[in-house]
Amino acid sequence: GDASTGGTAAITANSSTIGVLNGNTISIGGKEFFSFGAFVKAVQNNNDVNVLANPQLMIINNPQEGEIPNINVVSVVPVSPKTVTSASNITTKEYQYKEVGIKLEIKPQISGENSIRLDISQESSDVVNPGAEAITIFKRTIKTSVIAEDGEIIVLGGLIKEKVARNQNKIPGFGDLPLIGWLFRSKLDQFEKINLLIFIRPTIIRTKKDLEKVNQRASARFKKAKELNKVSDQVLEDMGIPELYNNLDKVTE
Repeated sequence: GDASTGGTAAITANSSTIGVLNGNTISIGGKEFFSFGAFVKAVQNNNDVNVLANPQLMIINNPQEGEIPNINVVSVVPVSPKTVTSASNITTKEYQYKEVGIKLEIKPQISGENSIRLDISQESSDVVNPGAEAITIFKRTIKTSVIAEDGEIIVLGGLIKEKVARNQNKIPGFGDLPLIGWLFRSKLDQFEKINLLIFIRPTIIRTKKDLEKVNQRASARFKKAKELNKVSDQVLEDMGIPELYNNLDKVTE
């Protein structure tokens, strides 16, 4: 659906919908939420919504080529089998492998006092025909640039996938009878439309105090998830502040 906030219009770029959520009332799909947290809680309680990933990434300002970080949440699947015959006339199949899932690459550059320019490249892919010998991969991509204020939330949309599945049921022995077999068969067409939304909240970290705030927010989120039995103790141990402090000089360059 479309996204808008109080006083902020949605922006369209590269056939994608981009909205900046500035903490005011959020209106998505005709429903209003008074905070982004309320919106996330609402969609997580909706059976039609699935949160695919919720990563946190620390990036230096204006990284150069080769330093641009990325987030990959992928699986490696075999595709395009090739039959190979050896010198001893033994036939085997060799598979190529592809990564399927979500890939996100972000290049930030601080512009002005509290503005951040983000060059974003995002790719989402999944297998169309799982179980087939030669699988087909459906890929959706976004490449765009946007400027946001420190702490604002950017919404990327427009990654829409439509799928039609036809299922046929029949009574064994009767469904294949000539002329009258159709009386014992039924067909069901299922239409599925998936809209992938990506939320990005850039935060400028200049001091250790700024870093503490970010880390406390992340720790609170993971502790809440732990209460819901969604993450392990090891994940919480990996959220320690000292390890992040070691990277502070790089972040504030």
